[in-house]
Amino acid sequence: MTLTVMLRLFEITGARRLEIRELTVQSVIDASQMEVPALKLLTVKRSDEHYRMVPISRTDLDFLLEFIKINRARIIRKKGGNAVDDGFLLINEKTGKQIRSNTLTQEISLLAKTAKLTGQTCGHMFRHRFITKLFVTLIERHKLNNKDEFRQALLDESTFKRVVQEFTGHLSKESVDRYIELAFMEVGDFGKAYDAVKTKSAVDAAQSNIDRLDEELASGTISQSEHIEKMKFLVLALQKDLSGAVSTP
Repeated sequence: MTLTVMLRLFEITGARRLEIRELTVQSVIDASQMEVPALKLLTVKRSDEHYRMVPISRTDLDFLLEFIKINRARIIRKKGGNAVDDGFLLINEKTGKQIRSNTLTQEISLLAKTAKLTGQTCGHMFRHRFITKLFVTLIERHKLNNKDEFRQALLDESTFKRVVQEFTGHLSKESVDRYIELAFMEVGDFGKAYDAVKTKSAVDAAQSNIDRLDEELASGTISQSEHIEKMKFLVLALQKDLSGAVSTP
């Protein structure tokens, strides 16, 4: 279960492995109390201690809360209770302590080997994809027509600067150029609605969690009645996400 959470965090936050390692239980709880949920992530590679807020769907938030209340809590109880709890979200199942950063790399490597994937595979690839999707959203939202126009917007628009800096933890022309290229290749049709991007993100999150629940039911981890109840919560969370994806005129 910890592995599933780890992979989902890579996908939805675009965070570096050290940043995911430092994510706390309190950050998840705080996000659950926000009108627009967002996780507080440490930004590494800075001389000062800096945190950024990354939006999270209610579906994914419910998934993390369930992990905390059930799977993580079970590990903590077995290892000595609150006395051993250091507050980090991802913990070692054998010790109950914060996982090591290389654990994230090793797990992805094992998954890739099991799936017989060829080529490079690492957690940072999730970050590349996240940033590319972010730029696709920004391009479509602001109806920018070419890469030069987008680069100029990054330099001139304070909104763009703030969004990119807060979501990714860095901002410089050199570091974002490759993502701009990928984003414009992906956009293709500039007439697509920005809301469609947000809606797809919400649906993808829901589908991921539906698959997880089905697997738990098939393995006997949860009962049929528990499966139904969890599905109800999932539907409610998706409804909230979809209602937030609809723009007002």
